[in-house]
Amino acid sequence: TDESGNAIGLTIPEDVRTTINTLVRQFDSLQEYVNVERVTTNKGSRVYEKWSEVTPLVELDKEDDTIPAIEDPKLTLVKYLIKRFAGISTVTNSLLKDTAENILAWLAGWISKKVVVTRNVKILSALDGVSAAQKKDITDIDGIKDIVNVQLDPAIEGTSMFITNQEGYNVLDKVKRADGSYLLQKDPSSATGYSLLGKPIKKMANRFLPNKGLQESPKFPLYIGDLKQAVTLYDREQMSLLTTNIGGGAFETDTTKVRVIDRFDVTLVDEEAVVIATFASIANETPVEP
Repeated sequence: TDESGNAIGLTIPEDVRTTINTLVRQFDSLQEYVNVERVTTNKGSRVYEKWSEVTPLVELDKEDDTIPAIEDPKLTLVKYLIKRFAGISTVTNSLLKDTAENILAWLAGWISKKVVVTRNVKILSALDGVSAAQKKDITDIDGIKDIVNVQLDPAIEGTSMFITNQEGYNVLDKVKRADGSYLLQKDPSSATGYSLLGKPIKKMANRFLPNKGLQESPKFPLYIGDLKQAVTLYDREQMSLLTTNIGGGAFETDTTKVRVIDRFDVTLVDEEAVVIATFASIANETPVEP
């Protein structure tokens, strides 16, 4: 405050960023399911080995046979370019007359929600960049099995999972197997307490994981695979928080402007590690005849 007791700005301690990161994990954040790499530069590149068919070495019949060349590993170059995401919130100065702890708690909560929504949108945008071969429309349990058993590489079977939204989860939760049991089975180790075909299933809020297709005939999303192999979020870790009660019209309205800038980039690394399935309904399995 100034000599008259008027608020002129907030001193925001560094540990607010730690508080924000802690709060982010309390929301439906997709960031915890993808690979996060801390970077210290604004741009760069990484080399990744793509899934490819490995052929056996050639058998030599004679001791002096010429050794043939083998195929080179299939590598792909992935570039990242850190982008800025920003916003300004207007706070009444009457709020700032509250205790510093309450102000910082409000600030951390508000920024956490913005960070989650922003990063979720960019992660989903990167995932939606997969080719048509990685997008499937399913109508029954066998369609899910075809993706898990055939399309996904067995190397990521142990780390694969399912992610859907509330409406999609509600549909899957009502599907019955041939023996009359429900498709979703209790699993204490899963994020929802249930598993699908022996793999964890995560339910996200519709507002964070929206339906696909038209509003009048929506298709529910079902992400299948290992998102940590598929997507990398490059985190610059240079979030900046600044306030003013003079600029940006704050002086005239007796308010304080709070500006946040987040810096990161998201890239699709290996599209073969994930399949985006969509469904309007999933049929029950046909009961087994006695």
